[in-house]
Amino acid sequence: MGNNGSSQDSTEPAAEEDVSAPMAAAAIVTLLATRDTPERAPPEDPSEKNYESISFNRRLKDLSIEELAHLRFGIKDMLSVSSSSIKYEELKTLREKILFVISRIVIGDCAPHNMLLCTNKNQEAEDSGQVIENSDDDNDDDDNLFSMIMGNSEDLQKIMQNELHPLDVIVIIMNCCDNFLKQMLIKKMLMCQVAIPLVYPNLLNNEQMFLLWALRHLNLEWTENHTGVHKDNPVDYPMAIVSAIRIGDLSKSKSSILNGVLCNQSNNPFYHKDCDGGHISRKLSNGVVELAWYLPGSRNDDSFDSIWTLANLRGDALDFSSNFDLLNKVSSIMLIFLTKENVCNSFEILEKLSTSSQELIFVFLDVVSPVTERNKKQIEDNFKKLMTLMKNKKNIYVRETVKGIKKSGAALHREIRNSIKEILNGTKTGNNKEKLTMKEVSNIVKDFGVNIDENTEHCRRGKELADFVINILDTSSNEDRNNILPLHGELWLEWSMLSKQHARRVGAEGATPDAFEFEIYQKKRKCREKQFRIVRKLVTEIEKLPQFKKQNQEVVDYFLEWMKFNLDVKSNKMLPKFLSNYHQLWDDIQKKMVKEEKDFGILTNLEKQISDASFGLEHFMREIGQLYEASFNQIKTEYYESLMNNLSMCAADLLIAGFPLEIMDGDACHMPTIWLEAVFDALTQKLNDEKVYVISVLGIQSSGKSTLLNTMFGFNFAVSAGRCTKGVFAQLVSVDEHLAKDLGFKHILVLDTEGIRATELGNHKRWHDNEIATLVIAMGDVTIVNIKGENMTEIEEILQISVHAFIRMRIANNNTKLKPGCFFVHQNVSDVAASREMFFSYERLKNTLDTISAAAGEHEGAREIKSFNDVIEFDVNQQIWYFPNLWNGEPPMAPISPRYSEKAFDLKKHILKYPSEKNISCLKLSDLKNRMSTLWQAILSEDFVFSFKNHQEIKSFARLEKEILSILSKFRNNVSDKKHCYKNKIDNCEEQKLSSYQLTVNYEMRAYIEECHSIFNKQIENFINIDREKNIMEQWKFGAKQKIVSLNEELVSETETNFNNDFQLCKTKYDQERQIVLYKNDIKEFVGQIVRTNFELEMDDTSLRSMFDEKWKEWIEGLRFREIEDNTNILRDAWKMFRAVYSTHHAIFNKYEPFKENVQSCNLANIIVPIIEETDFTVHPVNNNEEYDMINTPQHFIKSGMNEGMLCFGDNTGIKEIEIYTHVIMKEVDTYLKNIKNQDYEYNFLHIIHEKMSNMIKKFEKEYPQYKLTIWYQVKVFAHILKHTIPHLEEMHSEYLKRQNPKNILAEKYKKQAYEIFKGTYNQNQKENIAANILKDILLKAIHASMKDPLSINITNILKASHTEFQTKEELCRKVMLDLRKEHNFDRYITYIREPKRSLESWVEKYVSDYCMKVDLKGKNIMGKEANEIFSNKQIQLIQCVKKASENNDISFKEWLQKFNHAAEEIIPLSNTLFNIFHMKEVEIKDINYFQTELIKSLEELKTSQEKVLGNWDLKELNNVTKQPHMLICESLLGCMAQCPFCGVICSCTIEHPGKEHTAPRHYPNGLTGAHSVGSKELKLTSCNERVAGDGRFRRAHDQKWCKYNDYKSVNAYYASWSIAADTSLEASLYWKWVFAKFAEQFVEYYSKVGFKKYGNEVKCTKIPPEWKNIKEEEVDQSIRSMFQ
Repeated sequence: MGNNGSSQDSTEPAAEEDVSAPMAAAAIVTLLATRDTPERAPPEDPSEKNYESISFNRRLKDLSIEELAHLRFGIKDMLSVSSSSIKYEELKTLREKILFVISRIVIGDCAPHNMLLCTNKNQEAEDSGQVIENSDDDNDDDDNLFSMIMGNSEDLQKIMQNELHPLDVIVIIMNCCDNFLKQMLIKKMLMCQVAIPLVYPNLLNNEQMFLLWALRHLNLEWTENHTGVHKDNPVDYPMAIVSAIRIGDLSKSKSSILNGVLCNQSNNPFYHKDCDGGHISRKLSNGVVELAWYLPGSRNDDSFDSIWTLANLRGDALDFSSNFDLLNKVSSIMLIFLTKENVCNSFEILEKLSTSSQELIFVFLDVVSPVTERNKKQIEDNFKKLMTLMKNKKNIYVRETVKGIKKSGAALHREIRNSIKEILNGTKTGNNKEKLTMKEVSNIVKDFGVNIDENTEHCRRGKELADFVINILDTSSNEDRNNILPLHGELWLEWSMLSKQHARRVGAEGATPDAFEFEIYQKKRKCREKQFRIVRKLVTEIEKLPQFKKQNQEVVDYFLEWMKFNLDVKSNKMLPKFLSNYHQLWDDIQKKMVKEEKDFGILTNLEKQISDASFGLEHFMREIGQLYEASFNQIKTEYYESLMNNLSMCAADLLIAGFPLEIMDGDACHMPTIWLEAVFDALTQKLNDEKVYVISVLGIQSSGKSTLLNTMFGFNFAVSAGRCTKGVFAQLVSVDEHLAKDLGFKHILVLDTEGIRATELGNHKRWHDNEIATLVIAMGDVTIVNIKGENMTEIEEILQISVHAFIRMRIANNNTKLKPGCFFVHQNVSDVAASREMFFSYERLKNTLDTISAAAGEHEGAREIKSFNDVIEFDVNQQIWYFPNLWNGEPPMAPISPRYSEKAFDLKKHILKYPSEKNISCLKLSDLKNRMSTLWQAILSEDFVFSFKNHQEIKSFARLEKEILSILSKFRNNVSDKKHCYKNKIDNCEEQKLSSYQLTVNYEMRAYIEECHSIFNKQIENFINIDREKNIMEQWKFGAKQKIVSLNEELVSETETNFNNDFQLCKTKYDQERQIVLYKNDIKEFVGQIVRTNFELEMDDTSLRSMFDEKWKEWIEGLRFREIEDNTNILRDAWKMFRAVYSTHHAIFNKYEPFKENVQSCNLANIIVPIIEETDFTVHPVNNNEEYDMINTPQHFIKSGMNEGMLCFGDNTGIKEIEIYTHVIMKEVDTYLKNIKNQDYEYNFLHIIHEKMSNMIKKFEKEYPQYKLTIWYQVKVFAHILKHTIPHLEEMHSEYLKRQNPKNILAEKYKKQAYEIFKGTYNQNQKENIAANILKDILLKAIHASMKDPLSINITNILKASHTEFQTKEELCRKVMLDLRKEHNFDRYITYIREPKRSLESWVEKYVSDYCMKVDLKGKNIMGKEANEIFSNKQIQLIQCVKKASENNDISFKEWLQKFNHAAEEIIPLSNTLFNIFHMKEVEIKDINYFQTELIKSLEELKTSQEKVLGNWDLKELNNVTKQPHMLICESLLGCMAQCPFCGVICSCTIEHPGKEHTAPRHYPNGLTGAHSVGSKELKLTSCNERVAGDGRFRRAHDQKWCKYNDYKSVNAYYASWSIAADTSLEASLYWKWVFAKFAEQFVEYYSKVGFKKYGNEVKCTKIPPEWKNIKEEEVDQSIRSMFQ
């Protein structure tokens, strides 16, 4: 059905297109965008004439209600919260009283006592100004409410004279309300099962009014003959009309009897004498015709099988002949109530009845006055006359008293019901009229001078315009909603899907970030362009619709209501068939033992048909929103901008006027943020950016959420016909000025949502539910969680997901400060005992949510969250409400329960007071718009939490995902190791075996990968099977296995590509050898030409070189080798890796993508990391004024595990410390990159880098649990690492490719040797010289390579032997401290105190560097001298090897090479491949002795030539050695670097000593590490020995735990590992006293800046003892020398 629209090409002729789509939408756009916007004029009154009924007006004046005749209330008046919403006040004016009564009807409370009205203007009551607060006592007498409304009066009788009957009040209300409010009130009265005034008097002229417009939006629902549910509108649905009249006065109330006939239940549709106010005489409502309907249900005891209408004429029919004639004309059955004594006065009416065609039922009641013998005969004679008059009609006669026995009320009701039933069922013959619709009735009543409420110009004009649009839709060739409204059809759905894919990075695998962004951008742009083409077509249609332009606002209002009515009618025609098919198919599926996939496919199609058939006005409004969004970023013209601005302004006006605004599209599951921001901007402009209080509702489908809001606020949320709310709708409520000052807000925005846990969205429903729940709870200042019955399981699950999502949004966006309130409303729980039981259920729920909130906070790194209240405000004692059942009986004839309405009123009162009670500052409209956009972006980015059912699933999935990542890492590492093994074999493979070996390698590798796949597949199965949450994990088993399968396929492809490249390189190597053979012949020919041409010239080396270079360039460019396939994209791999690791945290890494900026290469270890923020980790703060010491506990020290020693954490904020720790991670990664720099890039390198980072973070958090590094930290640090790693890896890969390039290999390895051949060929007698020079160059490189490790060791040994500072740890520390004293550098002191290992290593490295470059008197540095000495030894050893290889002269040159290689392999690293080079094989060396002599001579000359080269070596030459000198020294000296938990002094042991205690000869003053007294805030001067010897105590900063110094070992294992002598005489050394005194101000500044400022503990300078200040530097030096003794 939708294919026609989607398959149309934009180039098709316009004549072939269905123009209904743009025309229908264009009509509505034109009407809304061009409407007149002056102040609304008073609504038209169809019966208002230039004359007034003088007598009727006099009656109004006598009743003191003449002012009410001119009042007109609208829906906007009802959507305003006044003081009566918070408290009951004495109502002083008639206007206030009428508004109060209307408000009670609006909330569904039509009880008679609320319909009472007193018109007495009691001045005393008015002057008193008494305000009576509403009582919470459920047993308050309802009469108290009446007393409060009426005011207190001592003269009750006087008041009674001015009281109005409840029906009089209804008449007044019908006159005071415009047609739209009447429509709402009639709908509420129907819900209350109160009779509706069909015909009533106009108070201005006493003419009769007929309600037709107000009936159009009624939807009656009943069961017809037990055949199924029917739903229709009384205006268009024909039904039998039973009219009831009375003749004369009766002994009983006719209306009371009618109530008994119509309803077996206790409700009373008609107000009667025995109800509250029934004793008051009717002053305005006599002659009113009321309507009520009998609606059969599915019960077996239903009185009737079909629907029928009961019309009740109020008053004596003799007095209202016109209305009687009207009913006589339209009725199928006439029910006449009379007494025998009244027959004589009613023959005029009886004659009319005798000639009418309808069936008559006469109900004779007992006479009013006693019957005497005198009038008894007259009564009997009159009755006989009646029988004679009715002789031609088969009437039914019902008597109250038969043979002197009076029937009970129930018996009388039953007899009347049976009589009606006989006629309706056709069991009694008679001339029945056909059934009529109310529309047909309205046409009949015109003949009786009755005015129809629809007969106004505005209503007529609105209907004409609506009919025009509906006619377009009816004549459309395609009834598919997506074709009628194409903007929000497939194009909007596709755009929404792309938007979520972009935010959640769906489909980003295998693409770079820029490529992914561009692809999504292009697709979204195409969607918008297609939409805009439709918009342009729509705009062209606007000019064809002049009748829709410049319409009055009231015409627009009528148009919208007519559209709603007509669209609901269309939907009602289609929906029943689809719903019936859907339910039938669902039942069939449930009966099947095996569910078939095709059945669910059919079910999905039916769901779509139901959705498309649910066609309401909200879909047109959604189309307008998409029109705005599609035009937003297109061509800007004055016309378009004006059109768009008018649409947003109109939407704001409609929202203010009471029309709902769709916040979230329930079909696309998306929020049109551009459109909503425009509407909110317009709203802000119109309402002066006032504060707004947001209330949202959440609940299970069909739990009564919308009904609850409608009851609380009088709403009528626009939903599709026959369906519940879908998506999220907002409605605005204003607050009166006086109340706004008390409440703190001027407007209320109420959000109604679709029901959660429904089946309409199939598999996507859970995700959709979680999104909606999180959105509305986050947007609302308070959320009403509506629960039907006692089952809270699904709501509990939704709240779990919302809490987890809130936490993630807080972490992802620091601006999202969310803590809404929450009210639980339990419907259908009215019993007191049930309420008590539910209280314990809520206690359990609260405990569960507390546990889950804390666990979610822990899971996401937000340890400050300990309970549900930390996320959502909830008071189990105040914010749980129990509501009775909505219906007082069993529908469809049951009214709304008055207790339900009262409960809703009380809940509304509490919710409105909630912000002021909780000191909540509501947002302005502009801020609410920003919050809405921010929340939606956060929700769009969240694709992890929303996919789960509850928190338990999240925990189980996280555990499974952790195991999967571990398995995938092992899988990749195993394959990588195996691949490296094969790589070495490939390099050594012989050429003739390459092809067969390639097949073997690929086969064996695939087999190995499959074996690993099988092993790890079983491993994940075993993990799931033995897990305690096996049942939960089963749903993800397939996905987990698919990840292993995907990696398996990826590794097979990756390894085959790598092996193919390796074999290609190997083949290229052999190609090179053949090319060199050819090159040798080229050289000979080339040299021959030179000799022949220049035989007389003597060529020098320069000329030969120039000729060679020219020939080499020509030759090398002509070579052709196999190209190496290179599909490597490191940026794409990094993005893939980044996304794979943090796929569940898009909201975070979208904000910190490392790839949007230009990557840059640098030394990671030297980066100053500016990215650490306080949100990157959590730590428990201390804020206490009690006197105690704030110290650096061992938890403030982290051990890197990478030989980085101990890092001292000296402050509470942790920022500085985390930066230091991040530096360690960066340095570790930098070291790894150096180690692999000579390898080719592999994807596994990225996994290894991440694994190193993760392992260090885990180690840190395990040892120091007070710090929790958040996901923010992990994402940012890994992003930072990748940003600076990518260039390293790209450069590494580029260098590898250069090294593997055959031409580069030839140039690097063979050009020099080739020149020697060239030169030797020119000089034939130089063959031995050439061979000797080539071999000399090879040996020189090998000597250099072999001497670096010995050189490093020699330098280390020299330093340790001749320098006392490198002989013991104490001497090293002494020397460093002495240098620090001489430099007077505070920053270096801080490094030494906080990071002693880094400080010592840095000092040693500088010392070694300075020593090696130290020059002696001869101008030679130490390193050069050592290098020359090692070189000389290796040179001598090689010369001996040459001589040993030449002992036998009768050998070939090849044999000589083999002997030499064997002799020299222990001296220098040589490989056979070095001697398989082309020229060695081909050179014909005949004189081995001469060759040996030349070689020895060349080697001896090296000593002189290399002396200067080696003399210029520095430590850079040792970068690639296993251990550099300074590292060897530190490893041998530093040993244990554990630091004191109080002062940070390092352990004095020179080796690691597990299990033994740490010691230090002297400890520092504690203030050097920031320890201070919180009371005085002064840094501590005492040493650890003194503190331990005393009775003081300390409180650790991270967990606020109190400890005693003398019991420090009981704190934890780390404290216990230290042995600190308790000796008050062991003061700090003079050295550290001098340091403290020298740099006291710098220490204070440093620790105030990076230490405790966050917690208000800014440290101060302590009073330095004078003797500390007077310490001389000579004494300090002496102290250093004696410190470690």
